[in-house]
Amino acid sequence: MVVEFDEPIGIARLRVEAPQGIRLAARRAEKQRLILTLASELKADTTLGLSGISDLAQRPNLLSATNVVVHPLEWPADRNGLVFTWRTAAVPVNAVNPATGQPAVSKLTRRNAARLDHHSALLLEGVAASLRTRMPRSSRPVAPQTH
Repeated sequence: MVVEFDEPIGIARLRVEAPQGIRLAARRAEKQRLILTLASELKADTTLGLSGISDLAQRPNLLSATNVVVHPLEWPADRNGLVFTWRTAAVPVNAVNPATGQPAVSKLTRRNAARLDHHSALLLEGVAASLRTRMPRSSRPVAPQTH
């Protein structure tokens, strides 16, 4: 998590208040950025309380305590034009019917596997996958009727 400020900060007195089960793995300041690393991935929106952050003036000014809402990571960030994503072979594919934009239940079948050559370049030759999609009845396209 990165929080940006309008001037360089100090975090010698930083306190991070997190809900039970959320643990901070690392913290550092880089000029105008506070960088916090959580010990595990967030599953839901989480509010963190931040206090003890100061500027770097000769007589440092302590910034007001504040709450920051952190959203779980979502990939890809831009889903415009996306047809499907998958996490592992054991998890159903998150597919979208491109005609309607509605979700579809899908299964991805892999044929052959990608591999690395002697220069560590990814070889995709002969690699293929087929996506079998079953759309819910409510999202199936309807053929236009002529009179």
